Amino acid sequence: MRKLVYGMAVSLDGFMEGPKGETDWMSYDPGQENDEYIRRFDAFLRGRKTYERMVRMGAGADAFKGIKSYIFSNSLNEVKAGFQHVKSDGLKWVRQMKNEEGKDIALYGGAILGSAMVNAGLVDELVLSVQSILLGDGKPMFLNISQRIRMKLIKTRAYTAGIILHYQVKNE
Repeated sequence: MRKLVYGMAVSLDGFMEGPKGETDWMSYDPGQENDEYIRRFDAFLRGRKTYERMVRMGAGADAFKGIKSYIFSNSLNEVKAGFQHVKSDGLKWVRQMKNEEGKDIALYGGAILGSAMVNAGLVDELVLSVQSILLGDGKPMFLNISQRIRMKLIKTRAYTAGIILHYQVKNE
């Protein structure tokens, strides 16, 4: 079975966006996202807001060669060429995808989509890039988590910009 890995940059006080939706505080050290880590995936899942931010920044579906990009949104009517639009029941769709042949699946960005996947017990691993900044306010990474989610820390990596924490989620 394929694993679903939810990854996100987050402030030290747990926000993924500032109070006005800003993400300019996020910084990355060279080599932070190494090729070995990225090669484990053949699919990236993103929500509407993350997709719209990518488009504004000029990033296309080919940002990572050989990795399909799926956009989950019921409000969008279409997505740009190269992206695949998932407008149906996203939880059912991910359950089915996890049972298909292939590499692991990455979920990047989106508190709504990420929290829904966590609540449904679909997230197998959580990778947080904890940035060296306190925002004081903003959009939290997790919204409306319905139960306690236990995890096991399996890996850490320190960078100038912060630390990456890699957890195995214990879906019970």
